[in-house]
Amino acid sequence: MIDDIVTDRLILRALTADEARAVVDGPRQSAWSDEYPTDGDREIAAFLLQATPYEPEPLGVRQLVARESGLVVGGIGFYGGPDPDGQITMGFGVAEEFRRRGLTTEAAIAMIELASCDGRVSCIVADTTVDNVASRRVLEKSGFTVDRTEGAQVFYRLDLRGRSAGVMAAGSE
Repeated sequence: MIDDIVTDRLILRALTADEARAVVDGPRQSAWSDEYPTDGDREIAAFLLQATPYEPEPLGVRQLVARESGLVVGGIGFYGGPDPDGQITMGFGVAEEFRRRGLTTEAAIAMIELASCDGRVSCIVADTTVDNVASRRVLEKSGFTVDRTEGAQVFYRLDLRGRSAGVMAAGSE
């Protein structure tokens, strides 16, 4: 079992195989917010289920559970584990009704701290579209810098080398 990550306002819970199947095509769960899962959540869950058998990993995908309501409001995670150079890719999404509250930034900072504690990870990368201002703000508030822009995509990078774990408190903004 993978430990939950608890922040000021969230619980980041590992996405299990049963939950991934429900996200893809299962019955709507009572613990989901009205706008969860998003298309992005369905896409990621379907991708994860291609692995046979799918097993959650500490540096994997997690559901964002709002502590106040207990509802799943989004997802965040690392995809594919660190490569041989220590690079890992992060992605995230939150239901529309829970945006603009700093929850995604809070979750991103917690995931960065998790990666900082894993000696295999030296760099986190992420990308979004140029016009996705909300995602860009989350990345920049979480310490990422623009690595490059290619057409409509912006690629971000956060170098963890020389960084001490615990530098950022989860939930700080």
